[in-house]
Amino acid sequence: MASLALLVERAHAIRQEAQLVRGETVRLSHESAAAARQLAERRRSVQDALAQTQAMRRTLPTWPAWGGPDPDELKLTLVPLE
Repeated sequence: MASLALLVERAHAIRQEAQLVRGETVRLSHESAAAARQLAERRRSVQDALAQTQAMRRTLPTWPAWGGPDPDELKLTLVPLE
């Protein structure tokens, strides 16, 4: 039979280990939540950049490579110098 002091000491060690595991679990949970928020933010940023790029692409002139540009579309490419 184990002595009472050994049982108390073992219970104390197990309790400390459980507290460490719970603390680590909480830390990892917070890190995971932060990473998920960061991923969502980056995803929104990429989607915004993609939407902006697609909008810009729609405004670019579209004439065929084998023919000259339409004069009206060519005017859209000019930038006023002030």
